[in-house]
Amino acid sequence: MELVKLTAEEPKKVNAMRLQDYRIRATDPIPQNVYVAEIKNTKKFSRKNISAWKGKAKAKKTFAMTMWGSSAIAGVDLYSTFKSYKKNTLLWIDTEMSPVDAQRVAIRMQKLVGNTDNLYLYGFRPLSPKERIEKIEEALKLHKPDVLVIDGVRDLVWNINDPVESTTVVTMVMKWSFDYNMHIAVVIHQNNEGGARGHIGTELENKAETVIGVVRDETDINISTISESFGRGKGFNDFDFFIDEDGIPVVGSLDLDNSFTIDNNDAAPF
Repeated sequence: MELVKLTAEEPKKVNAMRLQDYRIRATDPIPQNVYVAEIKNTKKFSRKNISAWKGKAKAKKTFAMTMWGSSAIAGVDLYSTFKSYKKNTLLWIDTEMSPVDAQRVAIRMQKLVGNTDNLYLYGFRPLSPKERIEKIEEALKLHKPDVLVIDGVRDLVWNINDPVESTTVVTMVMKWSFDYNMHIAVVIHQNNEGGARGHIGTELENKAETVIGVVRDETDINISTISESFGRGKGFNDFDFFIDEDGIPVVGSLDLDNSFTIDNNDAAPF
């Protein structure tokens, strides 16, 4: 089994730091969290932090992330639900889908908010876990994003239940968030008990600033619910979204007469 390992330079860099450099005092002028976005009027996504988006297969996790990501790149309040404070550079890494399916994500985002010039979407399905990590690091150095989405974080490890490999990768993800002063949102499958799958899922839930669940409706496959499983600070109430006839995710609910009610009068800002 091939494990992700620290480079030879990294231990030297850590050893060079003095113990007192890590001390935190009550009087230290530490900058407060800088948030890049909020959801349902609650601040949940800050720089140097991670959010985990979990759900069972086909729960429409990527559709949920599409709305959040669209708000991030456009700097808009989408559906009065996903709000970004400015236009962010978004690096989106997909590890699961074919190129044509991954491109549909970019097309949906373009339909939602128009210009997607600051979206950099890459499909790494053909690569090995080690190669995916190497390419992510290459893309980070190139684009220096405000936000990184890893749609399929389990594909950065060979064995999701290997504690050493999982901890190494989660530690690396946390380091990326600090090195690039960005927010990282990861997508991971959910197990039958409701938790994120594998040891890597447990590690991510423990380290994440916010853990968001996406659950598909049992009676209508086009409707899913977004809820906060865990989170620091004030939480937000559950809400539904559906997929319209054009394949675009829309925040809203299904009325008894089978017509959709959109939470915002404007389906999208463009």
